[in-house]
Amino acid sequence: MQKIDPVKELGWRLNSVQNPARYLGGEYGIVRKDSADLTFALAFPDLYEIAMSNLAVKVLYDGINRIPNVRCERVFTPAPDFEVLLSSRNLPLYTLETGIPLGDVDMVGVSIGYEPGITGLLSILASGGIPLDCRDRGEDSPIVVAGGCGITNPAPFARFIDAFFIGEAEAGFFELVASLAALKRAGAGRADMLARLSEHP
Repeated sequence: MQKIDPVKELGWRLNSVQNPARYLGGEYGIVRKDSADLTFALAFPDLYEIAMSNLAVKVLYDGINRIPNVRCERVFTPAPDFEVLLSSRNLPLYTLETGIPLGDVDMVGVSIGYEPGITGLLSILASGGIPLDCRDRGEDSPIVVAGGCGITNPAPFARFIDAFFIGEAEAGFFELVASLAALKRAGAGRADMLARLSEHP
């Protein structure tokens, strides 16, 4: 898997965007795992500064990274200037911890706290090279799962999101992710993992 180092790949061009530190990672307290059975990109559909002040992001990041053989890395909505920079360099959006291109993760899990957050998620997916429409995703595409109070009624978002988790993550989501990692370790593909998601109460 080819990883993206923004300093090497973008260099001085980072000076052309507002708050380039948003896209560098390396903060105190991050978790880096060299390998895992399942790679989970935790997304929040807003800029880094807003995302990192969200309690759900912290709870999910900690809980998922406590699961053995699961790697959880973060990705947030890029500002328009950074979207343009990535496009001009033909680079996809990547995770902050180790620079995994978003299209190479197994799952993108997004916490949507308010309905307009869907536009931020669409920017994340488009910048990451993931087809926006579920029906256009293939076996190699990440599974996009959403939770949070903004998707209590999931119907308006169903075109873009493969699966929804209704309720608090502490009420079963971490166990669900652990079971998906076990499935993948046993050789399951995307369709098998989607079937497991659909069975979850």
